Amino acid sequence: MIKVILHNNDQKVIVDAPVEELPEIVAREHTMLWVDLTDPTVDEVAAIGKVFSFHPLALEDTMADDIRPKIDQYEGYAFIAFYGMTHSPEGCRSHSVDIFIGTNYMVTFHDSALPVIDETAARWKQNVASLGNRGPGFLLYSLLDALVDGYFPVLDDIAERADTLEETIILQGQPGLQAEILQLRRDLLLIRRIAG
Repeated sequence: MIKVILHNNDQKVIVDAPVEELPEIVAREHTMLWVDLTDPTVDEVAAIGKVFSFHPLALEDTMADDIRPKIDQYEGYAFIAFYGMTHSPEGCRSHSVDIFIGTNYMVTFHDSALPVIDETAARWKQNVASLGNRGPGFLLYSLLDALVDGYFPVLDDIAERADTLEETIILQGQPGLQAEILQLRRDLLLIRRIAG
């Protein structure tokens, strides 16, 4: 799914723009554009890559789930590979969030719907009226800050689970807790790999 959000400095409004208008919108001055792709198909990645002239290797990275966090600088834009985290009773899950940032745009690719993306978009829409358009750097900062803030509930959950297991092991001496301990270790290794 492709979502396009446009802030036009002249009108001081943010509107959802049609995908078909992207080539014309990108060429405009005094606009800030955010294109967000959730579970993108190969065709959607190729289409967006063509509109923005993204390097094929960077586009290839958007389809990979196992790359380390990084920043690659290209002519006219940067590519950032990052991760969001969610947790459930089954454990932690990482979500690849790939970001292209240019002079008047940000394009994000992610592997599933993430509330933090929608929350950041809503805050941007609210704040642009009072703060004005501070450019793509401010939007990027807001998104990365929200993604990192999402790590803390996951870490708190792991710490609570570890405390509970520790108490159970000490008080009850249950040997069947090995699987839970191994899951905690996997969760911590996942976070270490992502934050790495």
